[in-house]
Amino acid sequence: AMRECFESEHRYRDLEMSPFMEAIVDGDYSTVSRMLEEGTSPSDEIAFFANRGERGRDELHAVPLEIAIGAREFEIAKCIIDHGADLSDEAPGYLYRAIKADSFDLFCYLLEAGIPVKNERRHIWLVFQALSQREHPESYLGVLDDLDFDYANEGGEALRGVAWADDMASANFLIKHGADVNYHEPDMVHPYGDTPLCVAAYKGHAAMVRFLVERGADATIANKRGDRPYTMAVQEGHEEIAEFLKEHEPPEWHNQQEKERTLKSYKLPAELVRVLKEGPRRIEFPQGDWAQWAEYYDYLDTVEFRRSRRKYLSLIREIDRYGSEYIIAWCPRDKKIWYFDDEHGEAHPMASWDDFSKDPGAYINGIFNGDYANGMVPQACEVSVENSNGQ
Repeated sequence: AMRECFESEHRYRDLEMSPFMEAIVDGDYSTVSRMLEEGTSPSDEIAFFANRGERGRDELHAVPLEIAIGAREFEIAKCIIDHGADLSDEAPGYLYRAIKADSFDLFCYLLEAGIPVKNERRHIWLVFQALSQREHPESYLGVLDDLDFDYANEGGEALRGVAWADDMASANFLIKHGADVNYHEPDMVHPYGDTPLCVAAYKGHAAMVRFLVERGADATIANKRGDRPYTMAVQEGHEEIAEFLKEHEPPEWHNQQEKERTLKSYKLPAELVRVLKEGPRRIEFPQGDWAQWAEYYDYLDTVEFRRSRRKYLSLIREIDRYGSEYIIAWCPRDKKIWYFDDEHGEAHPMASWDDFSKDPGAYINGIFNGDYANGMVPQACEVSVENSNGQ
């Protein structure tokens, strides 16, 4: 069972191991203890091999404590620590793996043994990310009171993480300890700088959304895509959450007269305005290779954002199979429909509104065919796009 835990933890199969590593992974406490007593190092890396069939085999390395924690064996890990394992090497992430172990005792023992715990944003996030994966994380939060974490300055990323995980107990703990409820710095996971409220709204965690608002979360803060918690709830179809958040935004943001004043500078085509106001907002293109339908925003829910000092208006709420991953937007500067693939750093003009509206399925599926990135025009739209460019 321990071997299975280790292989699952590291996604290894068909391993070739030294006798010492074999004893650790198989949970053979007496052999591990004897070999340590006879002088086997508790800290030196152990080489082992993973067979890949026709691709040969990979040489891998791990230290004994990392192997024991990967096998989720507390007593063997404790034995290795007691024999002088070097706890200063943080690369294997001992602490974070120990939090996820079957017994929380291993985490506590590592703290008692003096494993370094850095008071840094990323380390705090890792601790709470691991804690949120346990059942009843609230049972273990008291241990964290003994850690000298600066939650007020460094706890925001962790709060956003537990909001995503819908871990109410950890969110309450972090806020009580001063974490910024409106934290919105970008990182690798949230490159647009989402707030904890944004991610809770996106995930559909209704109770978490209400909890964060009650604790002072600002529902008006938008991310770098221009999305607010409200618009993210709309995108994902979380109607109850959207209605709740709407009550915590300025009323004029949901007033048609005010919206028309705000969007006047966008010089939207009259037919586009009619579609956004009256519908039909769902457009279907059953012959599409990748996506077969898309849905426009309601006029009042369209999202303003900027890229390279240009302003755009996001028009499409959802695309079949791709959700809100891609942005389809109107650019008032060149009066074209654009698409944005932020994950891959792509942005390309597609067509005029007149051309796009005649065959939206061809243009949208052209994104997934890679047509625009390769300088091509979707075949079904070639003539009309050329005309729209005046060529």
